[in-house]
Amino acid sequence: MRGFDSAADRARTSLTRHGFQACHLTELPPGAGHRRYLRAATDRGPVVCCVLDPVRGHPAALRFCAVQARLRAAGIRVPRIIAYDQPNGVLLQSDLGGDSLTRILAQDPTPAVMTSALTVMASINAIPVTAARPGGTGPTAAAHPLLEWYLPYAGETGPTAWPPVLESLGRAVARQPRLLQHNDFHSGNLIIEPDGRLGVVDFQDAAAGPALTDLATFTFDPALRRNRADRDTVITSAAAIWRATGLPAGPHATFIENVHIAAVHRLLQLIGVCARLIVRDGRTRYRRELDNALWYLRDLPAAGDLIRAVQQLIPSPPAGPA
Repeated sequence: MRGFDSAADRARTSLTRHGFQACHLTELPPGAGHRRYLRAATDRGPVVCCVLDPVRGHPAALRFCAVQARLRAAGIRVPRIIAYDQPNGVLLQSDLGGDSLTRILAQDPTPAVMTSALTVMASINAIPVTAARPGGTGPTAAAHPLLEWYLPYAGETGPTAWPPVLESLGRAVARQPRLLQHNDFHSGNLIIEPDGRLGVVDFQDAAAGPALTDLATFTFDPALRRNRADRDTVITSAAAIWRATGLPAGPHATFIENVHIAAVHRLLQLIGVCARLIVRDGRTRYRRELDNALWYLRDLPAAGDLIRAVQQLIPSPPAGPA
């Protein structure tokens, strides 16, 4: 509660400073980072307050503003920046309103809006990579959280056979073309606005990265458990949109194989991050996402030595929530 009070105080200060009178503040579900989001009901309509980390907030705000401008220029629906209160570390944004795609997908795994989501994703991927900051989800992104957090959490503390497998996985991912990636393109970051169009949030980490990172993240969404048939439908639809957009899809069998390699890389990274959030930060709600990521890994077709090696090596988590 103290954390909410502190974030709420900073949000109210920024709103007042920029001419808003806040009537009510509601904390939005937190992500894996250090940002806090609050929806403010004000005398001038709803405003979303992004309360930034006191240490890393300013660079993050500058990055958010730069990426937001690029996405808007490409026709992507993103929140409008109302004001940046740098001394207080708060970004005031327009509220897209509407509902996240997660709830829709929980009821219908392949709704009509799926095409809209994949089209938005391809539009982001097609933005020239010079628009992105350096970095992103690089070939070694999976290694450190998995080794540092998940393996000890699962009870593996001695020598491990993981390093050569992770190196091979990194090389396989690195062979993909580098395109602009949202880097967290899952259903919770896609908002169906009241007019039915799709908006995108939480895009500040967009960067050049392996081409199929976003598609793998969306297809193997840790908030859901898509079966193989539904995943194949998503990948096939995405391949058609990629070809229509002029993105490098290649032969369909190769496209599917590359999505699965990107998915293994992304899922291992997510498993490590979830373990860190559970163990270090006490965020036990991430156990569900951890379990879903492990389920996806084990449910992948074991096509190729690399995927089989990962499936054989990955240990089960402890029985409790943390």
